[in-house]
Amino acid sequence: MRRIDLRDLALLGDLYEGSHSSKITGLPIKGFKLDRAYGSIYKRLTLLESYGYVCRGFQVAQADTYFITPDGVHYYEEAMN
Repeated sequence: MRRIDLRDLALLGDLYEGSHSSKITGLPIKGFKLDRAYGSIYKRLTLLESYGYVCRGFQVAQADTYFITPDGVHYYEEAMN
């Protein structure tokens, strides 16, 4: 399994700081504030999902949304301290 790096923390940060913490408030990939390709962000979100730090929310216009889980919040807060 790949390790989490700063790119992943940036994704968690977008979800955390935007209060995207439930299926209803999930963020689509296009909503992330990162200057990276869709495929790259998708791969990193899939990694974070495998760790249990993000989950998929409801679909919006046939696009998945993502939200940070309680474990993701804990990991992000620990990493930022």
